[in-house]
Amino acid sequence: IIRDKKVHGFDKKEYERVGLAEDLKLLTKDAIASHDFLEYLWKDSEVDFLIDLMRQTMLLSDWKFSNRTEYLIPSLLRAHELEELNGPSMCFDFSKGILPTGLYSRVVCLCASYSGRLDSEMPRLSQQSSLFWFGKHVCFKMHEGESRIVITVRDDSSASFVLVVLRSIFRKVNDAMSESTSWDLSVSDKSGQYVRINDLENRSRVLHPWFVKPEYPKLSKLHVLERFDSSAFQQI
Repeated sequence: IIRDKKVHGFDKKEYERVGLAEDLKLLTKDAIASHDFLEYLWKDSEVDFLIDLMRQTMLLSDWKFSNRTEYLIPSLLRAHELEELNGPSMCFDFSKGILPTGLYSRVVCLCASYSGRLDSEMPRLSQQSSLFWFGKHVCFKMHEGESRIVITVRDDSSASFVLVVLRSIFRKVNDAMSESTSWDLSVSDKSGQYVRINDLENRSRVLHPWFVKPEYPKLSKLHVLERFDSSAFQQI
């Protein structure tokens, strides 16, 4: 299912013949795979086992924004522009080491899964940028650069909540990938300059809106993280 489309494309006529033309279009356009499509693609394989393995290794997440059983596969996302947000931002900077291949797509998996458990607007996703909602009011954009991932929050009121959630998600992904990757985490101050949050003497500069009590306590438990097991990576 995860393939180089230029080298290993899908036979459109074959999927038209079996009534899965729209499913193929959904996969190639939006990186969403229906259960029916995966059953046909994998034929006699253990479909549920393979889905669960991909879920556990964060290559796939359940797509809860449809009436059908569907799955998001972020590594198949296409590149296109998303709207900009102008709120406060934070930066996971990997420039002192490396930004591991696949880390961004796995963060997208967890964010999409968490978003789907809430009453959220459907995420807008592309190859290097994503726009997420956690519930009705929390909205942020995530963008992957060459050596950093930047998260911009729509408004100040949800900044501290997004900081807590994204730090937990990044740590979970890093642990699950068995990577010894480290990063510098910085947040923007009132002037728009980034300040490393582990520089305690600078924290007073960015106390608001990042280090205040989150206004969304009902969303604070990250149950979604419990579904991902790092031991599953050993099965690949």
